[in-house]
Order: sequence, then C-alpha cells, then structure tokens
Amino acid sequence: MLIRELDESSISEWRFFLKNIETSKIYYTPEYKNFLSKVVPGDSRYFGVWESGSLKGILPLFISHSNQNCKVINSLPWYGSHGGCLISPDADKTVRVLLIEKYKELIERETTLSSTLILDLDEQKYKHHYTNLLNDVIEDERIGQVTFLPNFSENTEIELEKMIHKKTRNLVRKSLNQGFDIVNTDEDWAWDFLYETHKENLIQIGGKPKPKDHFIAIRESFPDSMKAVSIAMLDKVPVAGLLLLYFNKTIEYLTPVIKHNYRSNQPLSFLIWMKMIDGIHDDYSWWNWGGTWKSQKSLHHFKSRWGAKDYPYSYLISATEKNMGTIKLHQNNFSSLFPFFYVYPLDRI
Repeated sequence: MLIRELDESSISEWRFFLKNIETSKIYYTPEYKNFLSKVVPGDSRYFGVWESGSLKGILPLFISHSNQNCKVINSLPWYGSHGGCLISPDADKTVRVLLIEKYKELIERETTLSSTLILDLDEQKYKHHYTNLLNDVIEDERIGQVTFLPNFSENTEIELEKMIHKKTRNLVRKSLNQGFDIVNTDEDWAWDFLYETHKENLIQIGGKPKPKDHFIAIRESFPDSMKAVSIAMLDKVPVAGLLLLYFNKTIEYLTPVIKHNYRSNQPLSFLIWMKMIDGIHDDYSWWNWGGTWKSQKSLHHFKSRWGAKDYPYSYLISATEKNMGTIKLHQNNFSSLFPFFYVYPLDRI
C-alpha cells in the first residue's frame, strides 16, 4: 500500500473514487476543498491510500495558521463540516488504520493545541478504530438527520406525502395554495437576497451570520450542477430562499432564509417540498438536513417532521493534558484566534 497527499495529479482518481461510493458526500470533493481554502485561514493536507494502484481511502485535513505558537487541526473546519476517513467498501481493513496513524503522526509533529475529527454519518460505526488508535480523545456528540427520498414514479408526490408528518403535510398543502412561484437562478439579486435575509434572520435570534464572502466563495467554488439557489416569489416579491448543495446521491440542506412577515404563508415549506420533488426526479436518494445539537429540540422536531431519521455522530477531539492550560487561557478567544475551526467543547474546560 502507498499513502501520500492528494494533489492536482490525483484529481481524476479522486473523482472516480468518490463517484463509486454511493453515500459519499460533497465534503470530500475537490470543490469543497477549494471552497474551504478560500474561507478558512489554514492549510489543507489531504491524504490518500492506494491499494494495488487504486485509490481506496482518503482523509481530508486542514491545519490552522499558527496563533500563539499553536495550531488546530480539523477534519473538517467550517460550521461542523464532516470529515474523518472515507473508505471504499472493497478496501482492505488496514486502509483506515494507515490514515488514522498518519493523522496521529501529524498531530504529534505539529505544534498542535487540539485536533478534531468530525465523523461522517457512515463512518460513525467505525468510531472504535479511531478511539483505540488515538490518545487523549474526548467526544462531543451531534445528531445527523436524513430524509430518505422515495424513488421516482407516477406516485412520487403521494409517496413523499406519506413520509412526512400530518402537520407538516398540512403546512405544505397550505403553501401550495398561496400563489408562490419558484425561481431557480444564479443571478446576483438572488444571492444578495439570500445573504441579506440570512443576516436578518440570524440577528433576530441573536446569532452570528456567516460572512458575505463565504456566500461568494460558495458561488465561485461549485459548478451549477453542485449548487442551487431557489427563491419563493409572491406577487413578484422574494419572500424566502434556499441554498442547497448536491453531490452523488445526496442533497445538502445548507441555508434556508425567510422574510419574517411571510412566515405564516409557509414559503419555506413550499421551497423544501418543491426541491425535494425536483431531487426525486433527478434521482437523488437522500436529503441531508445537517447536524443538530441535542439542546436544539425545536430544530430537531422540525426536521423529523419532514421524515428525517436520526444518525448520531461524533466529534473526536484530541488534546493533551499539558495543553489544557493554554486552552483554558484562550477559551474566550477561540473564534478570533482560530476562525471557523473547532477547538474544544467549552463545557469540558
């Protein structure tokens, strides 16, 4: 077996590898790597393992730029992006071990404050391989939620209706009677509406909006086949928006936005329903709602009523006892010292 970093010469093999794993997600793609390189202040280290000349496993990593003579490693940074190993189903079991050992070696070689692997939903069942090989690991938990889309047929809408909760089904029916139009476009006005409404929504609930240049980077980094901005219009006025990412068989629910005055009209329910139907027509199998904290009960409830099933997954954090003093010292400054990197769970400090 051969382990080395993925680079431009590996792109065609990399893409072939991803396409042949049906459940592989956008987080492992070259496009997502390029996006992170634009928005995260760090350097990428993507490792691959070749078995008998074929790429059989990859591990994507980003290392933060040095602050206070310490670095943070994430797989992957930026709002809980999934990482960890992605392994071909026909690979030898040692492929994962080689990648984890490479990660461990990197942790020990760099001046690392902490390092975190955010396991992919499908990699969670192999968590014991990570915890057995790594030292000083603590765990933080999230709940992934995924809706399994029905196969395309003449009864697609009926089958989808059966999957969602009665109350959500009623909200969808209400939304379909409001006179909304859907506009799928990459034009400037749609991206501007998406960002401005996202900022407005987050400020209303005391949250911190994603920076505008991150939306610009998404627009620049992904081809049209991998992204979609959809706007709900009422009387030619934009009232809600949805940013989705697409890869392989999975649709990623990334950024929903809604104008407060139109919430009762259910324009977001309209958009989700319409884009699920489009996804089924285009042969997508999974709608990934993303991660939810255990404390976010209302958000979890909302997703579950769209037929989402729970998939718990782990953040595996490595930080030695000798680094805890530094972590405690800088715990209030993680976001400024290591922007968009996960450093350490604050409730464990």
